[in-house]
Amino acid sequence: MFETTRTYSEDQYIKKEELRKELSGVVLESVWQQIQEYRRIFRFTPYKEKPYYVTLNPYVIQKLSFCERLLLQYQQRHKEPTYSSTLTQAQRFYIEQQWPCDISETVKCFHIAIPQMYVQLICNTSIHVILRLFFLLQEHKESLLRAAELMLRCEGLCGLGDGELLQSLYRDILIEHQEHDLTYALLRFLEDLQLQISNRMVSLKRKSRQFLTYDAQTLQEVCPAMSLIQAAFYAKHHEAHHYYTIAQCMQEHDVCYETARTSMDGLVALGWYTKKKVGRKFVYYINS
Repeated sequence: MFETTRTYSEDQYIKKEELRKELSGVVLESVWQQIQEYRRIFRFTPYKEKPYYVTLNPYVIQKLSFCERLLLQYQQRHKEPTYSSTLTQAQRFYIEQQWPCDISETVKCFHIAIPQMYVQLICNTSIHVILRLFFLLQEHKESLLRAAELMLRCEGLCGLGDGELLQSLYRDILIEHQEHDLTYALLRFLEDLQLQISNRMVSLKRKSRQFLTYDAQTLQEVCPAMSLIQAAFYAKHHEAHHYYTIAQCMQEHDVCYETARTSMDGLVALGWYTKKKVGRKFVYYINS
């Protein structure tokens, strides 16, 4: 019985309705009671003033950790900070000049009218920042959305502090709880956050590649290992679903076969092209 309880508690976060599909009657009630008792070991309550809680069991922690790793990858790629309309130009300047900021001082400086328990939550860095974000957004209050953006920027997470991203998470979050348990809502929030960040990472990659392929000079600045021939050829030939040949390189740059071949193979080695044999010749196409 203990192993059954542990499986339902650590390897997933099952609802009673879902458990009812597998068990029934007295057995159902007994197992569910044990699941609830086991979950209490991992219970975390963010507010003294409210009875809501989340269960940070191994399953939930695994989901949270994955989101954190994804967030760090996104943050590394996210170079240009963006701002929502909730922050004034003066406030943006303050954050940029004072970063890393003291969160409590920033909240006071900006005169954000939120209850003290939320100020305490924002300032409690012992709580994972993604959890703090979840607790703020689930209240569905504009003032807390603004506080969430400030918190993320004070933490140095400009990528997650993206106004559009926060607005989307704020708009999509749907609170579900069973007897004050917000864990189900947290898991759905983490899935949504993972999807939002993944989509933005793909978008950043596309924008980055578009930028890098504007001209030969930019390409050589970004990738000094490129020769002038390689940079000029790739700047002109980087369309998806098209292939390019050594003969094109020879003709356009008036070079011999060996120079053209070496240049094209060099682009493969640098990761800009993929090489494939078609019939008796090799063709090259971009790595998207």
